[in-house]
Amino acid sequence: MIKNKKKWYNMDAATGDIYIYDAIDPYIYSSKDFIEDLKKIKSDTLTLHINSPGGSVFEGLAIYNTIKKAEKNVTVEIEGLCASIASIIACSGDKVKMHAQSLMMIHKPEVATAGNSNTLQEDIDILNKMEDKLIDVYVLRTGKPAEEIKQLMDKVTWFTAEEALAFNLIDEIIEGKEMKMTAMANIKTIKNSAELMEKWQEFNNKTEGDEAMEEILTLLGVETEEEAIAKIAELLGKEETEENKEEELTNLKNSLNKYKVQVDIANGKILPAEEAFAIKLLNKDESLYSDFVKAERITAPTSELKLPVNRVAISEIKSFLQLLEDTELAEQVRKGNPDLYNALYDNYVNKGV
Repeated sequence: MIKNKKKWYNMDAATGDIYIYDAIDPYIYSSKDFIEDLKKIKSDTLTLHINSPGGSVFEGLAIYNTIKKAEKNVTVEIEGLCASIASIIACSGDKVKMHAQSLMMIHKPEVATAGNSNTLQEDIDILNKMEDKLIDVYVLRTGKPAEEIKQLMDKVTWFTAEEALAFNLIDEIIEGKEMKMTAMANIKTIKNSAELMEKWQEFNNKTEGDEAMEEILTLLGVETEEEAIAKIAELLGKEETEENKEEELTNLKNSLNKYKVQVDIANGKILPAEEAFAIKLLNKDESLYSDFVKAERITAPTSELKLPVNRVAISEIKSFLQLLEDTELAEQVRKGNPDLYNALYDNYVNKGV
């Protein structure tokens, strides 16, 4: 497991608040880590806050089952994006609330795979069984027929808060007016614009960075990104200089890029395990990121690798983690030696190395 990465969840043992605010990636922290931390909460009530594009199905099911059987009163609050397996986790609550400016998404489970026809058929059989289990959870939560839910998963379905309420996926809508007031009340506690973006994601259902920025401008009552930075500086009592202005703007754009990557994960364009690399790539070059999103994700068996000769740099690449630290090298390998890139990536997804 990669333990030097930021957790995709946080818990407050004193209050019983749990935050899942990232992709659920077992190669960073697993459901086992989550459950061990959950056991430390002594409160009889839990409030699970969700803003996640989803992630590993098996990890999510383990979390769902653990929360469902916990002898605690569980309230779920959907505070932005609740997609894929995150929507299953949301169903674990005794009461499920959703902010009016949030979205929920359900779809068929997916897998990146490689191998012969027998292996591929095995994967298909597992996916079908996995889908049946997910449908069972939605049926239990909504009371809707399994076939109706299956049809919605087949085509990928996005729910607004109103639609989720009508479909019995949630019990209550938290209205947006209250949320904007909360955002304004908390803005003076924000340390920088990057944190402002993270805070705003709690109140925002936008799926594109430009639209998210428009909401931030509205929140601050300004018209341009530069004015937003100046306003933040004013609220914080911080002297505005060209240096910190540029730094804050960069931080803000990086946060927007992170949100865009999470949305692309939710839409199945890239895999949760690729998130860190994808964010680095997008921060560096939007065109490279666009090519990366479009790239085919069918991996090649390691035994079929044909490595080029007389290339010391290539021979020294032993792990996909090396590529995560060097976006230029990663792009060179992906384009110049796709077999090696895919094999390293496949090993990273399956083994975390």
